[in-house]
Amino acid sequence: WHTVQDADNPDRPDVKFIGHEGFPQGAIVLKNGSVVLDGLSFRDGFIEFDMKATAQDIPGIQFRGHGEPGHQDAEEFYLRSFPECRASNDCIQYAPVIHGFMLWNAYPQYQTQAPILDGWNHFKLVVSGHRMNVYINHSTQPMLAVGNLESSSTEGFIQLRGPAVFANLTVTPGAVEGLRRFLPLLDFPGQDRRHFDVGQLSCGAAGHFFVGDRGDHHPQRAQRQR
Repeated sequence: WHTVQDADNPDRPDVKFIGHEGFPQGAIVLKNGSVVLDGLSFRDGFIEFDMKATAQDIPGIQFRGHGEPGHQDAEEFYLRSFPECRASNDCIQYAPVIHGFMLWNAYPQYQTQAPILDGWNHFKLVVSGHRMNVYINHSTQPMLAVGNLESSSTEGFIQLRGPAVFANLTVTPGAVEGLRRFLPLLDFPGQDRRHFDVGQLSCGAAGHFFVGDRGDHHPQRAQRQR
């Protein structure tokens, strides 16, 4: 992995890798800045991880990132780690990142309540084509179902953003658990439906990538809004 500077925070990234009891692969502590996983280009599959927010902010994950820092396109899922999160209808949210800007306020339909615990929470993102299901703390039903991922990027890097501690990160390309790439047309009343050639949506070989992979490159991170 390598660190990434947050464009909206002038401070140098504060990131460290630690051994942690109960986490055999270790954990990444992100006090400031973000990290990008090296050697992985993600398209479809599932991303699973444990996360503990360490401040009141919007820690989370970007995936399918493509482009130069500050101008990238990506998909982003994040948690609003405030005391009232569990009772709020915007506790968790998906938003596209377009040319470096995270468009959270343009897509209120992609925010919802969630059974977030104090301390550690477990997240599983199942991504297939234009769709994503988000499971939290081993829920049997998705807590957030996104029927149309809005970014133009279909494959790219995975980026973790703090302030938070991340552990047990596993990425399994191609494992979509039966999630279809598109919703039926009738599920998009009044909306444009974007199509992709099947060849563009092929999955990579299955594999696992853990937060223990390390690096020391320091490009600037994309600018974002909340």
